Amino acid sequence: MPAKVIWAPSSLADLEAAVSYIATANPRAAIRFGEACVEHSRRLMAFPRLGRPFITSPHGEVRELIVSPYRLLYRVASDDSAVTILRVWHAARGEPPIS
Repeated sequence: MPAKVIWAPSSLADLEAAVSYIATANPRAAIRFGEACVEHSRRLMAFPRLGRPFITSPHGEVRELIVSPYRLLYRVASDDSAVTILRVWHAARGEPPIS
């Protein structure tokens, strides 16, 4: 059974901010970036542990996928039934806060 992909409010806000920022210089690139993020998240339905490990917390393992130059950070349920996208974080901003 495919994993359910859930976008946390923080990740949706991050994605909206990133797309808006990119669009100020290049609207087409902004669309491509947004589509790439959605496509990467869809891959997690079949392969929830596709990305590399980021941290392990009491709330579960957090992994990351790169959508250059951004990082999609997500938590995988212990039984791989769900993936929660936590942040869409620009790599130049250092380490993102993860709750």
